[in-house]
Amino acid sequence: MTTRTTRPTANLRFAVIGFGRRGRYHMESLEAMEEATVRCVAVADPRDPTPEEEERFGNCFYHDYHQLLRNTPDLDFVLVSSYAVDHVEHALAALQHGIPVFLEKAVAFSWEQTVDLYQEVIRHQYPLFVGFNLRRFPATLAMKRIIGEGSLGRIQSVLGHINTGNRWSQGVWEHFRTPPSSPVVEGKLTHDTDTIQHCLGAEVVDCTATITRNIWTEGDDRPMTAGDSCSISGLLANGILYTFHLTTSGPDYERRYIVNGTAGQVEVVMHTVRPGHPPASVTLWRNGEEPQSIELPPAVGGHGGADFRIHRDFVAWLQSNPTGAYDPRSILTGMIIPFAAQESMATGQRIDCAARLRQATAGVNQETSREK
Repeated sequence: MTTRTTRPTANLRFAVIGFGRRGRYHMESLEAMEEATVRCVAVADPRDPTPEEEERFGNCFYHDYHQLLRNTPDLDFVLVSSYAVDHVEHALAALQHGIPVFLEKAVAFSWEQTVDLYQEVIRHQYPLFVGFNLRRFPATLAMKRIIGEGSLGRIQSVLGHINTGNRWSQGVWEHFRTPPSSPVVEGKLTHDTDTIQHCLGAEVVDCTATITRNIWTEGDDRPMTAGDSCSISGLLANGILYTFHLTTSGPDYERRYIVNGTAGQVEVVMHTVRPGHPPASVTLWRNGEEPQSIELPPAVGGHGGADFRIHRDFVAWLQSNPTGAYDPRSILTGMIIPFAAQESMATGQRIDCAARLRQATAGVNQETSREK
């Protein structure tokens, strides 16, 4: 492994491996930051560049990411936003060059890949940051604060309803049905399963799931829709029952959560485009009181301001000259429920997630760089 050269933190150079829509979006958001001067100097993607990309990058648009890593000196970080099947390979290649990595979710294509990445990161104290931006949605931050303050008493259950809607499912169906793409269950729910464990401060114990794949063609006054629908349930380590319902039909793309406790309930709309509704909302309802709307900050940037926050957090972490990963445990916990759900559906069995986590961490050093 080569040693990263420390550069002035106000001027950061980075490269992107996997320069599709999400990779371009990350680039544009990072370059628009006010906290630091951040500039993408090279990209790698197997396709040919567009005329605009040719003009911007020239010979620094690579088809082979190995060439990018060999030929681009003094990189402060690499952003990996390729297909999930390649995430671990691409991330480890950059890390082995001594370059910090911002890794787009989903972290990996399989549980085995996930464990391999985690163990390599811990053994070598690699500086890896996973892009779980749902944690940073304004409504999520409010939900975490309410839970942390104890306003709901003892939490008993959490329900998440994730509906990607007809238009989104039509637009991405070809992507998610074409190998080597991940199923929608893994590609989308990793956000939610990470967020719930993060906000409730407890890791998953077990998982049972039912998953269906449905396709409806246009006709009978119904638009074409398609995707993976699922119902996933289980327990967290602190005894909280969790349930996720994912569907790709309906008119809206939104996430709605309900957290129930002995002293009250909080209903969280993390994002929605439903006409007549705010883009996000949080309602706290304590026992015997009137429901209370929680004020949320105005959105700045994409995903209700979450992308702005995650890029700001990433750059601040990078400037701290990290000697390990940012919240390395989330590499595992963010992926285990979606993978366990797929296995539960295939086998009809309850999956012991706690045992899987113990096996994954056995024989590796304890994390030395935890999220604050």
